[in-house]
This record gives sequence, structure tokens and C-alpha cells, in this order.
Amino acid sequence: MRVLTAILACSLLAMSACSPARDLPAHSPERDAKKLEGKWKLTRAIFSGLRLSGDASLTISGDQYIMVYEGNLTPSVFKLGTAGPNTIWVFHHDESPFGNQGFWGGTLTGIYELSGDRLRICFDLTGRTYPKTFDAGKGSGRGIFEYQREKPD
Repeated sequence: MRVLTAILACSLLAMSACSPARDLPAHSPERDAKKLEGKWKLTRAIFSGLRLSGDASLTISGDQYIMVYEGNLTPSVFKLGTAGPNTIWVFHHDESPFGNQGFWGGTLTGIYELSGDRLRICFDLTGRTYPKTFDAGKGSGRGIFEYQREKPD
């Protein structure tokens, strides 16, 4: 009986050591980046407590983050996991047109949440800090952007 218990215990340990789930970290920016690829339609946007309107979409491919708002295209690059799990860093141009309002370098720092075909991002539009919560209250300088994945044609 003792031998059988030892064999069973060793077998279970060997199987768990070979398990692919054990080899993958709980948070993987690379895996998340692959899941984000595709085209997303903006369904809701709030900036500093104000609801925004307009036609907008986001296309993600590799490290490319391309926003189209009312026909204006803004190409950017992005990285995930730059300040911990579920963080996003976006660089969209060299100079910010809002430099005199505290925005600098075209950098956005944020957090994201991906749930199936829904994506939610909260950016600190000053690029100075990473939000801790999905909050874009009045005067916060933060924006929350919610997207629905578009189905391929």
C-alpha cells in the first residue's frame, strides 16, 4: 500500500510539473497583446467627467495602435505590462498639442480590462501616472474608453 501511495504521489507531481498552465505566468502582456489584435468600435467615452460623442474605432496589430476619430487617423505604438499587470503605455506623437495644459510627449498611461469581445481602457491623458481604478471624474485628466470588437468581414 505504501509503495502504491508513493507511486501515485510521484505521478501527480510529475503531471503537475509538466502542466502548461504552470509554465505560463498569471499575467502575460504578450498573450494579452495577441488577444487585443483586431478592430474595435468605441461604444462609450468619458473624459474628466464629461461624456464624449463621435464616431471612433481602434485597430490593434502587433505593437501598432491606430485610433480613427471622426475620420482623423492617429497612428501610435503601445506596450502592455509597463507598470504591472493590465497596464498600457501608448506613444502617439513627439509633441503634445496640449503641452500648455500639462500634457507632454504624446504619451498616455493607463490600465485595461479585456473581457471577451469588450475592452475598457482608462488613460491618464497627462502620461504622468498609471490609474489605479477606472475613474474619470470631473477634473481628473483621465479618460475611460469602452470598445466592442468588430466582427471580421
